[in-house]
Amino acid sequence: ERFEPITVVRSGNEYVVISGHHRLEAARSLGLPEIPARVVEGDISPPAARVRLQNESAIGNFLTAPQNVREQYRAFRTLEQNGMNADEIGAQVRMSANAVERVLDIGRAGPGVIERVVSVPQTADVAAEVGRAARLYGISAEDAGGLFDAFVRRGRGESLPSATAVRTQIDRLAPVLQQPSLPGME
Repeated sequence: ERFEPITVVRSGNEYVVISGHHRLEAARSLGLPEIPARVVEGDISPPAARVRLQNESAIGNFLTAPQNVREQYRAFRTLEQNGMNADEIGAQVRMSANAVERVLDIGRAGPGVIERVVSVPQTADVAAEVGRAARLYGISAEDAGGLFDAFVRRGRGESLPSATAVRTQIDRLAPVLQQPSLPGME
């Protein structure tokens, strides 16, 4: 067989993939009419059951398929939204809590930033520090994205600033970053 079985939950007439999303997409792209599946009976209507299945799916996909930072962020964000903290996520996916928090911070760095990190991995440290600032100082995603752009633009043609340099500059700017906009300056 070409694929390891995917895992689906059958609840009435509904089937929900809980593990094997990438394999299912690969099979579809190859035009395969079917792939092996392990069917588990269960009621997925209670919210707690859906959360458990979402968590199992995110963890299972993370552990079985190579993932770029965008996919890691989506998995970790799902787990975070379902009530897990970085320590708990790290224990489940066999990463340190700091590594999990770094990925989450990259995602907090603003719209479009994570896609740029996927295409230009050298920008990951800058994105992580900007996302950290968004988390710690309450910077909006839009402002964080602008801050990321400023650091990356300044680094073009030269080397990008180090994570330490970015952190130092952001921490120095923290009092300004935390101030509400002045009237008429939004």
